[in-house]
Amino acid sequence: MGTRDAFRILASGIAVLCIAGVGSIVRLWLQSYDMKPEGTNCSYCLGRQVGVQRTYPHSLLVVVKTGPHYFARRIVTRRLWFQRCNSRQFGFNPSARSAGADSQEAAELQGVENMLSRIRVQCIFLTGHPEDTSVMAKLQAEVKQHQDVFVAPIPDRYSQMTSKSLWSIQWAVTQEELYDYIMLVDDDTYIVLEKLVLWILLQPRVRFYAGHEQPLANRGLIYCRDQPKYQNCVANSLLFPGGVYPPFASGFAYVMSRDVASTIIFEALAKSGLALPGNIEDAMMGTLLNRTGISLTNEIGFYHWLEEKAKCNSTISIMVVGNAPISSLTKMATNDRLGRPLCHGLEHEPMF
Repeated sequence: MGTRDAFRILASGIAVLCIAGVGSIVRLWLQSYDMKPEGTNCSYCLGRQVGVQRTYPHSLLVVVKTGPHYFARRIVTRRLWFQRCNSRQFGFNPSARSAGADSQEAAELQGVENMLSRIRVQCIFLTGHPEDTSVMAKLQAEVKQHQDVFVAPIPDRYSQMTSKSLWSIQWAVTQEELYDYIMLVDDDTYIVLEKLVLWILLQPRVRFYAGHEQPLANRGLIYCRDQPKYQNCVANSLLFPGGVYPPFASGFAYVMSRDVASTIIFEALAKSGLALPGNIEDAMMGTLLNRTGISLTNEIGFYHWLEEKAKCNSTISIMVVGNAPISSLTKMATNDRLGRPLCHGLEHEPMF
């Protein structure tokens, strides 16, 4: 055995030890955190939305990942689409439907409304615990006012992003209401609720994991970038073929069936000593599921604004647009309300 081979084996061994350390951290993430937010209880955080007995054939939980200090962003998100979710103010206006619609169109729209009535959609904000006491005081006031913000007992830092998402999934699968689907989205995302609901009703209820697939170039070392917050990537690259992670959905929006959510938690707890993408949340979800034979459904209706802005205006199948500036999200909401293509007039909008 040559010196080069010996060095390669040594490097791989070091990588395994590094990943085992990461795996231990993952296990601690889930085993050490209480299932209730610090200083509150579930009913306080979500008000009447928690513990409701099941009255719909289908149910979807949308978890909006946010930071504790993003107060303005949450205000805009509520106004654009979030409040309609919990109040069930989605569907078609009956008076608008009857105006100028023939009997066939009216019947088709009524059929769509009947489908929309078959699913319960609940939306919550999820944030970590702020380190600034003044931010915490303001956040507690927001929780009391809106009863839609969930404060996880996890420090809200970039390095804890994966643990925050895992915690939210674990919380969701342990609730009294058995959600059929759990969706995680960023707070710079716009959702066309009607399209999302109609789409989800047609999807499998088991072994389902869907979102915007990260391009191959973004699943290798180029995605890791040489920055401290991606410190686990180099070690991981030694343990994945070609230094590329398995296919995974971009973190701005992805949805999974309940059994898949449970699988993620089991895999993170029971097999966390294997190679994991550390604090890269979306890559970690895809890697855990890939090891159990659950593959990603690449959904074209999930649009990544930074990558696909040029194609946005020419497509009518868009359900979700993520990583967009607030000004663009506001214009999307106006287009949605007026029945225009979602990205109409946004050709010259800034990328950030």
